[in-house]
Amino acid sequence: MESSSLEELMNRVDKESLGKVICETSDVSFSLNGYICCFYLLSKSDVEFNRTTLSITNETARKDIAFFLERYLNESETKDFHVSIYDAVTFCNIFKEVKKRGYALTAGVVEYKDINEIQKIKLFQDQNYKSIVFTKSTRFSYQKEFRIFINVPNEQVKDHISVNRVEVYKSLLGSFSYDNIRKKD
Repeated sequence: MESSSLEELMNRVDKESLGKVICETSDVSFSLNGYICCFYLLSKSDVEFNRTTLSITNETARKDIAFFLERYLNESETKDFHVSIYDAVTFCNIFKEVKKRGYALTAGVVEYKDINEIQKIKLFQDQNYKSIVFTKSTRFSYQKEFRIFINVPNEQVKDHISVNRVEVYKSLLGSFSYDNIRKKD
């Protein structure tokens, strides 16, 4: 029984068959081509910069980011990761250049909710790609993530943005290896 959508399949199935194996299927797969940039959101009002140091001035924000870094490291396949701190205004202005170079850009805060495979297929069929890219399981809600998704309108990946002279590093305020800091404690 071939169908081009979940709705078409469900309309063709009689009510007695619901909940039973209708037919054998192959795995469903889909992909979205593009670049995804993920960030932990930390308010500037919670941070104080001096010439050589960064201090998190809000105790709740300090605990949240410490929890995030430790849990992220424990869940990560790599045993070391680097933290980079960007100035949001400068960073966003740089990404305006991405649009000028023909890339489509979508940005937003990640929504944390659990969606199953059928829901993902439905979102894909409805071409609701933003909900796919900007939704993550509730088990990751500690990440407080902001994402930027970059692609071209026809979903064909072009050269990497660095090849097109989009200089993200110009908004970098500082970076460090979290593993090096953790070992000193």
